[in-house]
Amino acid sequence: MANRKKGGGTVEAVWDLCEPIVKGFGLELWDVRYLKEGAQWYLRVYVDRQEGVTIEDCENVSRASRWTGWIR
Repeated sequence: MANRKKGGGTVEAVWDLCEPIVKGFGLELWDVRYLKEGAQWYLRVYVDRQEGVTIEDCENVSRASRWTGWIR
């Protein structure tokens, strides 16, 4: 599991917002990263589950997270 402090307040805030959403789908929040690549910043949320994660799981988390205003 990642260090929640790395990436500053953004990672911490996104972790706190996304963790209950991810758990609601029976998944584990594995990591949150806010990284600069070239001129752009990217927010990535990584999830996992013992039996594996499907594209539908990723879609469900993405859609449910949009209400937070962090993920578009």
